[in-house]
Amino acid sequence: MTQERTPYRYAAKLLHQWTTPALESPRPMRSCVENIYDLGTCPTAEGAIDLAHQRGREVEFTATHATGAEMPYRYVGVLGLARFTQARPANLVWHALRYVSRPLENRRRHTTPFEKLDAVDWDRRRLTPAQLNHPEDLEVRTFGVEMLFQWRTTTPDGRSNTMRPCQTQIVHVDSRTARDAYRQALAHADAQTYTIDGPNKDVRFECVGIVDMIEIDPLDDDSDEVWYDVRKRLMPMERKDAILPARDRLLAARQLDAVPLGIQRAIARAGLRR
Repeated sequence: MTQERTPYRYAAKLLHQWTTPALESPRPMRSCVENIYDLGTCPTAEGAIDLAHQRGREVEFTATHATGAEMPYRYVGVLGLARFTQARPANLVWHALRYVSRPLENRRRHTTPFEKLDAVDWDRRRLTPAQLNHPEDLEVRTFGVEMLFQWRTTTPDGRSNTMRPCQTQIVHVDSRTARDAYRQALAHADAQTYTIDGPNKDVRFECVGIVDMIEIDPLDDDSDEVWYDVRKRLMPMERKDAILPARDRLLAARQLDAVPLGIQRAIARAGLRR
C-alpha cells in the first residue's frame, strides 16, 4: 500500500494597493501593503496559489478619504509562496530565497541597527524608562522579526564565494518588550546555524542580521495575516505583469523551500533535517 504524503503548510505574500482616483497624478506613486498570510495545509502548491488569490480578494474594501474621495483597497497579486515541512521551527511564518553579494561583509547595507527598528522605536515612544527596565507588569505581545541568513562556501585555502544564496526568515516571538523579542530572535538565529563539511569546500548557514521588526496587531486574534509592510510603488496595478513573478517561478522547488537545489542535495547527503 502506498503511504499518502502529508500535505505541506503554505504561506503567501500578497500585494494590495490603495487608490484615490480623484486625487492622483497621471503616473502616481501608490501606497501599497505587502501582506503575508498563513494559508494552512494544502495538497498542492497550485492549490495554495488559488487559495492565496481567494484570500487576496476577500480583504478588498473601500474607505473614504478626508476630502470625501473614495479610496479602494484592491488586490494586485501574489508576490511569493513558501512551503514548510513538519520539521520547521514552530515560530517560522515565512522564508524566501534571494542572492546577495557578500552580505555579511556588507551587513550595514542589508540589516537595521537595533535602535532604528520600528518596534523598538514604538516601545521607546509609548513606554516609560521604568517599564522598559522592569517589564514584568507589561502584557505579552507578539512581534514579527525579519532576519537575513546566508550560505557561505569556503575552500580549503580560505576563499569564500562572493554572490551568495540568502534566505529571508520571518519568525514570531512572544515578549513583553521589543528589546527582549530582539534577544529571542538572535537566539533563534544561533539555533539555525549549521555547517556542511565537504571534501573540497565547506558550506556554512549563518545569520547576517535582523532586517526589520514589527508588533503584530493584537486586535484580531483570529487573523491569518502574519506580517505586513507598507511601501510606495509606481502604478502597481498597471505594472503588475512586471512586478509579479510568473506562476512557474512561484512553483519552483528552490523558491518554495527557500533553499538552492545544490544545498538541498548537500543537506540530504549530510543527513541534516532542515
